[in-house]
Amino acid sequence: MALFPVQTQNGNTSSTSTYSGGGITNHEAWACQLNSTGNNNTGAYISGITVFINPTRYNVTTTVEGPAAISFQLNSNGV
Repeated sequence: MALFPVQTQNGNTSSTSTYSGGGITNHEAWACQLNSTGNNNTGAYISGITVFINPTRYNVTTTVEGPAAISFQLNSNGV
């Protein structure tokens, strides 16, 4: 299981990040831990997950659905 650093992303934007280390494997389940948002109509959508085997790393796209900025962490758990 890996817990990645807190990120902040503006409303109605998409961002693709690369994650590696933290004990991740090439079989992971991903979840978004939403820490805060200034608006109850704002959330996060995870998509476009691409796994690379050597070295094990992931590209993950997060999209903020709604007008407010969010603070979140991505968590992964080997399956």
